[in-house]
Amino acid sequence: MARWLTAVLGGLLLLSACSREGAVPSDPVLALVGDEPITRSEFERFYRAWRRSGPRPSEEEALTPEQNRALRLEAFQELVQRRLFLKEANRLGLTVTPQEEQAYRVRVQGPPPQGTVPPGTPSARKVREDLLIEKLLRRELGKPVQVTEREIRTYYRAHRKEFNRPAQVRARHIVVATREEAEAILQALKAGQAFEALARKHSLGPEKDQGGDLGWFGRGQMPEPFERAIFALRVGQVSPVIQTPYGYHLFKLEARRRAGIRRLKEVREEIREILIREKQEERFYRWKEALQKRFRVVIRDTRFLEG
Repeated sequence: MARWLTAVLGGLLLLSACSREGAVPSDPVLALVGDEPITRSEFERFYRAWRRSGPRPSEEEALTPEQNRALRLEAFQELVQRRLFLKEANRLGLTVTPQEEQAYRVRVQGPPPQGTVPPGTPSARKVREDLLIEKLLRRELGKPVQVTEREIRTYYRAHRKEFNRPAQVRARHIVVATREEAEAILQALKAGQAFEALARKHSLGPEKDQGGDLGWFGRGQMPEPFERAIFALRVGQVSPVIQTPYGYHLFKLEARRRAGIRRLKEVREEIREILIREKQEERFYRWKEALQKRFRVVIRDTRFLEG
């Protein structure tokens, strides 16, 4: 599934379902989504769960009136959106089987708990609602998006400066525990043995299986002792033994690349991903706008924003 859709699903389904159970007759109606009310108590339960579910201030943290209003409005918009999704899922006749419910619980919570149910375990109603929303989003937004070569070229021409690349080098690296071992490897290199083979055999670095290949990088991307040694080399040259807190190192400079605009063939797939994400996001917002027209949202009382 596309990353953007995964993010949408995660953001929606981590929220505790706003149960409409327990509303009292005097419970003020804040809004109508189609013919269904959102009550004050329902919103407050949702808001508390929403505050706990993401990277936002806790309920104990003091908020300015402006911050409080902004947070409560954001939570209300998410509650309305969730209700719109559920109404559309019901309109389409989407259903959830007991097997799907069980699989969902395992996926979200792990294997079923032994003994007592831990705090925060979602209700059967919440699980069903989460699954209905997930099915709806996969159905409506999970279809492939096509990007043409012409669109890629047009984007590249309009955003060339975004693909500016600093001067870079590509190097290989061997690190060992003692100077004696490093000096012995250096002598083996001078005798004609391949750097890549010696890296695979002796290096303690995580890139040993790639023959010590550090890939392409510019200044400021490597530890300062690495950078100082590598950028001082000529292409094909091997450094002397260099000691750092990580061990004893040998570097070989493989290639240099000047600063400049990356060519289209280098960034084609990167642009394709950008355009796919933009098209998917546009599809999502157009679809959501259509839902808002199908199920008219009427705000009856905004005093809830003040807390």
